[in-house]
Amino acid sequence: QGMSNDIWTEKTKGTLRRTLSAPQGAAAFLAGKIGAGVVIMAAATLFALAFSIVAFDVSLTRVPLALVWSSFAGAAILCYLIALQLLASSARGGQLLSTMVIFPLIMIGGSFFPFETMPAWMAGIGRWTPNGLAVMKVKEILFGAPDAAGILLAAVGIGVPAVAAFYLSVRRIRGAFATN
Repeated sequence: QGMSNDIWTEKTKGTLRRTLSAPQGAAAFLAGKIGAGVVIMAAATLFALAFSIVAFDVSLTRVPLALVWSSFAGAAILCYLIALQLLASSARGGQLLSTMVIFPLIMIGGSFFPFETMPAWMAGIGRWTPNGLAVMKVKEILFGAPDAAGILLAAVGIGVPAVAAFYLSVRRIRGAFATN
């Protein structure tokens, strides 16, 4: 969430307008922000995976796919959060909007409480949230029998809306967001 707030810092300090005047444009700027976010998330994921190897006896052979999956899911969720930030009319509004969306998703999506401890109806809903899909697949990769078709389907379920959020963000940056 903090990385998605950076877009407002860029706007309020005037660097967004200057960046958008460069030949690369809004899509390259946004892709760079998301790329930087992925690097930070991958580093945090590596730390968590190293801990899981020691604490939970996770096989080293499962780590590369878990790292790729977690980085992909993190990039997708960052795309969603940036789009939410860009829909708001102020930095505070963007932070409030993203908080109002992310905290219920974290609660029901298996990030705070495991699906196994939730009531069945709640876990059923949570498994279909973007972070719920991500959590289920990373558990499957680390502790279960991951299947390529299931991972691909989850990647489409998380990735297609992320691509839509990315293009919405590019349009919004090119439009009223940068000029207001």
